[in-house]
Amino acid sequence: MSSSFPVFGVDQAGRLQPVSSVFHFFKFGVSVDLPVRNKNQGAIEAAVEEAAAAKQRREFGELTVKHEVAASYAQYERAARAMEIFRVGVRPQAKDNLSVVRQTYELGSKPWSDYLIEQRRFIELENEFIDTQLAVYNARVEISRATSTPELESRER
Repeated sequence: MSSSFPVFGVDQAGRLQPVSSVFHFFKFGVSVDLPVRNKNQGAIEAAVEEAAAAKQRREFGELTVKHEVAASYAQYERAARAMEIFRVGVRPQAKDNLSVVRQTYELGSKPWSDYLIEQRRFIELENEFIDTQLAVYNARVEISRATSTPELESRER
């Protein structure tokens, strides 16, 4: 290594010359890192938090599925109960009422318009019964969808 200083000195001949010299160095050593703080702590904490978040997402998914299945069964029970009320209680009574009004019309004690009104009520009641049957069917489909029934999956593909 060549080094010099901003001053002048005298050489062997008596002339002014910058003070400089050549130095020879030999350097060797060993470098050791001393851990003051574990540098992976941030990554470790991030992995722990990701695992906790994944667990919470899984629990949320399980609760969502349970809620959908319970709601589907409740919808099915309501629709089935309504259909049974129509089938057992309302429809036979409406048929009987229509029959009675028809007979009173045929005997001449009721006008034709009363018979038509009663027939319209009966048709509306039949339409409502069909709607309840459709609601039961839709509820069954919803249960199959919520529970991932294999029969439903094979039909969708």
